[in-house]
Amino acid sequence: KGDTLLKNLVEDYDESSKIVKSELKIEKFTSADIGEYSCRLEKDGTTDSASRDSIVLKIQGLETTPAAAGTVYVQETKSTIFACKIDSKGTISWTKNGNAFTDAAIYSAGVYDSEDDSTTSKLTFSSVTAANEGTYVCTYKTLTATFALDAFGLEVTNKEVKSGEETKLTCRVTGITKVFGFSWTDSADKVLQGSTDSQPNDSNVQESHP
Repeated sequence: KGDTLLKNLVEDYDESSKIVKSELKIEKFTSADIGEYSCRLEKDGTTDSASRDSIVLKIQGLETTPAAAGTVYVQETKSTIFACKIDSKGTISWTKNGNAFTDAAIYSAGVYDSEDDSTTSKLTFSSVTAANEGTYVCTYKTLTATFALDAFGLEVTNKEVKSGEETKLTCRVTGITKVFGFSWTDSADKVLQGSTDSQPNDSNVQESHP
């Protein structure tokens, strides 16, 4: 391993084929075993480094974007990307609500990066709508990551008022059951006092007034 000589080897000689096989056994692979391993031909007790072959061992993981897979809340007409990355060359598949998902407008098959030795597959939602809502799962062999996309609408009143008159501004979030915390700021990004939170009603609408 690297320049360290390892001894837990199993050697086998097949007389009929004249092939010698040597195996390095790692009983339980851990992060301490990550690294480059090379087998070298030894002659008269000395290592001939010119006769060698090597392999890099690493723990296979599934890296996701967003980093923490789970429920992703996206405002309608906004964009978002789900991505899964593996540390090898391989095939990543996607499902939506349990069914295979290969929508060409959204799905990008795994792209292999030979320099990084990784494969990345993406779902790109350029303008989110309610039709995009659902549970998406990326899978590579026994590894999976789950994303739930929840789209919501956002409306803020925009009107002209006369000086000295009372006015009421409203911020409405629609199409979602999650309770949001609202805050209001002025043109100088100063947080206004009296901001309110509201619970979603039966029509999944939340409102806030400063």
